Amino acid sequence: MPRHAPPTFGGLLPEIVTPPPGPASRALAAELARFESPNVTYLAENFPVFWSEAAGANVRDVDGNVYVDLTAAFAVAGAGHAHPRVVEAIRAQAGKLLHGMG
Repeated sequence: MPRHAPPTFGGLLPEIVTPPPGPASRALAAELARFESPNVTYLAENFPVFWSEAAGANVRDVDGNVYVDLTAAFAVAGAGHAHPRVVEAIRAQAGKLLHGMG
């Protein structure tokens, strides 16, 4: 019987290892509150969590919890986080010209 490779991060099921928001997210929220206007990011006792990485449909917060990203915007919803073809296209373009609006 063939063994299947374990799923990559982008294909993992959600997993809560530390009740959110965990201590690392709380520390980042406190740091953010020192510098950013409260009109920019809503901060509350239980919100937000801070992401550390994303792949496929998943995000991981700074406390190690894995979530399915149900907040994905148009680009992520279509291709997933860190899709290899999108990453390569960005690398190629960044080597030629990296410019945004403004």
